[in-house]
Amino acid sequence: GNTASEMSRTLGFNGYSTEDVASYYNKMVTSLTTIDKKTTFESANSIWIEKGFPVKEDFKSTVREYFAAEERLVSFKDPATVDAVNKWCSEKTHEKIPKMVDYFSPDCVMALINAIYFNGRWGIDFNEKTQKEKVTTIDGNDVKVDMMSAEHLLNYSSVDGWSLVGLPYGNGAFRMDVILPPAGMPFKEAVESFDRDLWTTL
Repeated sequence: GNTASEMSRTLGFNGYSTEDVASYYNKMVTSLTTIDKKTTFESANSIWIEKGFPVKEDFKSTVREYFAAEERLVSFKDPATVDAVNKWCSEKTHEKIPKMVDYFSPDCVMALINAIYFNGRWGIDFNEKTQKEKVTTIDGNDVKVDMMSAEHLLNYSSVDGWSLVGLPYGNGAFRMDVILPPAGMPFKEAVESFDRDLWTTL
């Protein structure tokens, strides 16, 4: 209904059927797991349903077939469900995210949970020795931290004092984009002023 239409419009899926979107997701995730032998990419999906809550079978079959989602029937009022969800997330992220939720709302009837694990080797060589540099924390304290360095030709852009550099992993199929606000800009202000237009320009 309206919710599906609004989500499709927001996510840019207008004009595509549910099967088209699900099929593309399946192909994309499958390719991401094999695209670079120097990186590990794993994606896991699960659907947690309140016992007795009616869910359309075609929805459940879609998430099983295309999203490989595990289905669990639970009681969201039972504290054990929080523990079960957190255990699932911990296992799927190789214990990198041991706690995903603290509680579920009393009126919760379904939770769709996705976990991604990524472990990649840098695609460039950093100097073996780090050097101490001063960094100002969010609360204004100056601390010295170990900094890595490298000389390499990288994707870089600068706009109105903002900087972006792309750091490749492995064969370059994956990349980390690091964004720095203008020097001296408070963190809160940086977060509030960062928007889609700035991201697109960078």
